[in-house]
Parts: sequence; structure tokens; C-alpha cells
Amino acid sequence: MAKAVLHLREIHQGTQTDATGDDELGARIVFDVEVAGSLVAVGQIANVKTPAGASSDMTLEVILDEAYSGPPLRYDQMRECMEQYYRRLVPPVPLTAKNVVQKCNLYQADLRCEGIDLTEDSGAW
Repeated sequence: MAKAVLHLREIHQGTQTDATGDDELGARIVFDVEVAGSLVAVGQIANVKTPAGASSDMTLEVILDEAYSGPPLRYDQMRECMEQYYRRLVPPVPLTAKNVVQKCNLYQADLRCEGIDLTEDSGAW
């Protein structure tokens, strides 16, 4: 089975408010996809979401942007890679914090995730 290498480069956070209710905090991870030693998709986006005010150990929702043009990736492996990267760079907002506003943060660091399985299709995600 073919494997991909994900090269994660940066996280963009828009303006986000730590609120109550159904509000979500979100970010965009920019990454490249390498297969068999060649970059096959550059500047791809994965959207990361978590409910505002959620515990920092809660699993994040990771969805490839609808403009994703790379090969289909095994979701659980891709999501785990993206979550590790996000948690490594983005500091958690304490649960006791009130009215916390994050304004257009940019986090940059290189992370390489190897061994991501390619699939026939992206599955039911």
C-alpha cells in the first residue's frame, strides 16, 4: 500500500472568542503532501474545530478543506497527525478564563508525519 508524508507548516487562527453555547473555535493548518519522494499537493488546508470552552484534552475535529487536491488519506492517521501538530503549537485556553479573545494568530513550525496510508477514497468523513 502506498504511503504519504505530510509536511505541516503553519496554523492560522482567525478571531475567536471563548464563549458559551454552540460556538466553535477553529483554525486552518497549511500542509503539503509527498508520495514516493515527490510533492503531489502543496499548500493544502485542513480545518480544525473544537467547541469553545471545551476541555483541552477533547478530541479535535479535523476536516480537509473542500478545495483539497491531494490523494485520499486514511482519516484516522491524518487526523492524529494534525491534532498532535495543533496541540504542540496552540496553547490551550484555561477553562476558568472568561471572555478570552484570540485575534488572528499565526503559528509556524515544520512537522513531518510519515507513513500515512493512501486509500481508494476518503471514506465516510
